[in-house]
Order: sequence, then C-alpha cells, then structure tokens
Amino acid sequence: MKYILVSADSDPSVYLVPDIVAENLDQYCLDFIHELYDFTNGREFEITDNNHTPSEQENGVCYDETGFIYWLNKEKFPNEQSKFVETLTWEAFNGVIPEAYKDCPWFNF
Repeated sequence: MKYILVSADSDPSVYLVPDIVAENLDQYCLDFIHELYDFTNGREFEITDNNHTPSEQENGVCYDETGFIYWLNKEKFPNEQSKFVETLTWEAFNGVIPEAYKDCPWFNF
C-alpha cells in the first residue's frame, strides 16, 4: 500500500491505496471518470452510496475523490481496501506539502 493525494479543487486528501493504483494514479482516475460518464452502460450511479452521491452541477454531474475511493474499494480492489489518512491544508496547492507526502502522486478531479 502506498500514499496518494487526491482532491476536487479543495484541500487534498491523503489515502493509502494498493501499490498499482499509486503507480498508475492518472490512469485509474481517468478510467473512473470514463466509466462514470459512459451513460450507455447505466452504471453512472451504481458505484455511489448514500454517503457518496454525486452533486448536480450546471453542466452535468460532478464527483469528487470520495467517489473515486468508493469505486476502488467496491469495483476494483474489494479485497485490498483503500483507506483515508488525513486532509491537508490549502498550502499544499502552494507547494507546501508535508515531507512524508512530498513524492506522492496527486490527482485533482
């Protein structure tokens, strides 16, 4: 398990995820987005629960990093669950990241 940083134009959150996700974070995030917006498969709301429902935006549906983690845990790695560690402050967007997470991959939804 490795650390990642994920955010949705908000304070970045740190999660512990399977190594393969951390090593290919951009690809997993893009796969998540692609699967959500492939409305022909009828799955766009199946991967959410009552705590991770999408918010309606002017141009469609918007998901955040909690939906991504839920998708990883439910769809991709049910036997190797990703776990929330902590939320960082906005200073992270200014390049001030705690040393422990300095080299972690980061994706902003």
